[in-house]
Amino acid sequence: HKVTATGTVTIDTTGGTESESHTLRIVNNGTAIINFSSKFLFPSGGSPNLPTASGAISLISFPVHRAGASGISTQLLGGASVNFS
Repeated sequence: HKVTATGTVTIDTTGGTESESHTLRIVNNGTAIINFSSKFLFPSGGSPNLPTASGAISLISFPVHRAGASGISTQLLGGASVNFS
């Protein structure tokens, strides 16, 4: 999936199946600040610091650890590769 980001952007997801894997390619179009919904779990316990400069490219890959259902929140296990520009 490709996200073209401008300004402040929050990445969130809906749907998905347990064990399904996805990759987000984030391309900054102007200065961009990227935030992630609480569904994303990262190894450090916090979101990665993505570059904010225009033209920066970042990859976020994540498998669906737990698909949400009534009363159960979705959990995505995120990993980041940043600044390919």
